[in-house]
Amino acid sequence: YGPRRSPALGYVLRGESTTYFAGDTGLFDEMADVVGPCDVALLPVGGWGPYLGSGHLDASRAARAAARLAPRCAVPVHY
Repeated sequence: YGPRRSPALGYVLRGESTTYFAGDTGLFDEMADVVGPCDVALLPVGGWGPYLGSGHLDASRAARAAARLAPRCAVPVHY
């Protein structure tokens, strides 16, 4: 948050299957509880610049997010 920042935004689409589009996000403890069970997780990996802060997922944090969410399929996006 701040004068040039906005809150993170992600989507959970529910139907015959459940898809989680994480948007720009970092790894957080409540991720699996907030999202719930999902079939597909679209997780942002990388981002911009050589140094990513805690509000973003590098490859290691994206792998940990996928392990927490336990989707049938995890798709890296935004790299």
